[in-house]
Amino acid sequence: MQPAAFRNYWDLALAGVGRQLVAAASACADRGFSVHPSPVSLHAICKMLGRARPVLSPRDAYTYPDSGHKIEKERELFQESLKWLQKEIRDLLPNTVDNPERKEILHVLKLTAEDTALHFGTLTEGWDRLVSIKHELLLPDKAVLARSAWLVSLMADFERSLRDAICLPIECLGRLEPIMKAASQIITEQGITFEPDAFLRHLRTDSAAAHAISRSMAAGVTTTLAVAGCFARHLGIKDVEGDSFTRGFHVELDGLGGNSKEIILRLVELRRVVLHDAKSNFGPLDKWDFEKLQVIAQFLYSYSIHYSLAVMDVVSRTLIDEKKNGEDAQVARYKTASELHVGTLVLLKQKLWWLAWSLADYVRERYEGKDGLMLRLNAAFAQSKINTPRDWRKGAREINVAKKAPRYRLLKKCILGEWTGISALIGEAVVKGDMTLAELDSWPALEELRTREAYNTTIAKFGKV
Repeated sequence: MQPAAFRNYWDLALAGVGRQLVAAASACADRGFSVHPSPVSLHAICKMLGRARPVLSPRDAYTYPDSGHKIEKERELFQESLKWLQKEIRDLLPNTVDNPERKEILHVLKLTAEDTALHFGTLTEGWDRLVSIKHELLLPDKAVLARSAWLVSLMADFERSLRDAICLPIECLGRLEPIMKAASQIITEQGITFEPDAFLRHLRTDSAAAHAISRSMAAGVTTTLAVAGCFARHLGIKDVEGDSFTRGFHVELDGLGGNSKEIILRLVELRRVVLHDAKSNFGPLDKWDFEKLQVIAQFLYSYSIHYSLAVMDVVSRTLIDEKKNGEDAQVARYKTASELHVGTLVLLKQKLWWLAWSLADYVRERYEGKDGLMLRLNAAFAQSKINTPRDWRKGAREINVAKKAPRYRLLKKCILGEWTGISALIGEAVVKGDMTLAELDSWPALEELRTREAYNTTIAKFGKV
């Protein structure tokens, strides 16, 4: 395999991980999700049915030829339409017994066309208001619509991310032994067929295979998960989750399922309801608070990002011993870990604590080794913000920063809220050139430190940031 092929794959795969990080931030942005859906109240309907005050009295207005109060004899269609509309609204009203506002609403909904015109000022005003009330009662709340569109989009991107993680290495590195073996097993076990002209439309057989597998995965999330499981198994990937799932996501989302597969399938079912069940009230989707929605988004992106990085891990480790690609593979792994250090920092700035913890832990374990201090500290800080797992303080205290650079000792102190000797440590970090004033001013884990007088006093000795 030529080095260019590996670099092309790695660039595309790493860009895919970057895209998912950006998409995760977008999915967690508040676009009306924090507003809880609420059915229209009788009080609101009563206000909409309030009597209008026309400029002219109904009797005076009736003398004009085009008066909005007139009901011509030939307008029987309108009168029958009005009765129909009134009955529709009556049937949609909440069945609240002995509610005075409901009685007032029912009174207005039984008015004749002439009395409706008198009540609202004109027939057109009366008709407009009644149609608006019907829409309020019949159509889903805007917050529900926003949440349902969010879920559909989120699940679609989750599927896309898994498809890319599988089909990209097959297309770019289809001749690499573990990829070739896993791809052939997917085709056999999943019963994937090729279109008649597949080998004529594609210049390479691995491209034809990638296209066929991608086409089969487009059938839905269930198929996508089956293919992803098969691919991972034949690549020797035993776990794409890690501690952030078993002690984090699975605990926080236990109402949806006990493990990742159960949680994902529950979300798939919710999406089915949103798309196809017109009579449904969208289940728990309209009841979850905004923080719950954010955790769900971060769970799905953590899963797909871990999966992508796991496949990249297998590819790079396979190539490390090769003469042609060994050095490139080592550089690629180092470059990826370094870029994802920045990605983790960005996630912390965006307050995406769950995804930051998940990414920091996974990159450290798979790409850096368990002594990756900065990622361990970043993960500990993210855990501190969500108080998960419960014993996060114990884990943070166990991070050994003795005799390490000032930045590591400073971060650990700030995460644990230990402020003794903090001024001297800040000064040491700056004087030794271990941290710039800009870093001190921007690192998320130092946020509480920046509110303390000791920080401002010490920083003032070195000038403005």
